[in-house]
Amino acid sequence: MDNPESALGVGFAIDPEGSFETLRQIEAAMNTTEARVVAEAAKIERATSGMISLGGATAQMTAFGNAATRELAAASREMARAEKAGETLSRQLDRQASTFGKTREELRAMKVETAALAAEQQGLTELATRLRAQEAALYDQEFSAMRKVRMEAEALAEDKALAAQQAAAAAEREATATREAAWAYQMFEAKARAGAQALRELEAAQKLAARFGLAAGASDDEE
Repeated sequence: MDNPESALGVGFAIDPEGSFETLRQIEAAMNTTEARVVAEAAKIERATSGMISLGGATAQMTAFGNAATRELAAASREMARAEKAGETLSRQLDRQASTFGKTREELRAMKVETAALAAEQQGLTELATRLRAQEAALYDQEFSAMRKVRMEAEALAEDKALAAQQAAAAAEREATATREAAWAYQMFEAKARAGAQALRELEAAQKLAARFGLAAGASDDEE
């Protein structure tokens, strides 16, 4: 305690010979925000009549405040960057959700309508009307072209169906003709076999008759 350097301190020197009540009052006065402490440092030093030297404490508080300000600014910048990135991604997701499953023509119509609304908000009524009219005209042209293509496709499908029916009918006629020809051939073979059998029977009968005729002639000669 005899060492003059052994004074109490938290960044500044405190004279322990003062009253504890004075220290309590100083503590209560210092129990505020950093900005208020720095601003009132001179007043506190004057009120304690040099009992406490606040020069070093003020410098430390100022340095701390500057560092805290820098950290707060850095944190604010990081938060701003994160918010900006998040908002950008959110807008992209919204656009993707709004365009999901839509055709190229529907997307174009949405784009035109957005531009027309923006023009109206700026008082460009003629431009908004012209954009919508151009989109409607283009839609009509595309619809007519699509209808023509659809009608041609339907006609082609009908032609193919008719050709398939005709081919099926021709195939059925051919099959019927083949069956009839086969039946006629079978009938011809049956008749041919019957005719051959009848011819063989006739030849056998003629041969038999010839033998009987020869035998009868020989009997007459003997008599």
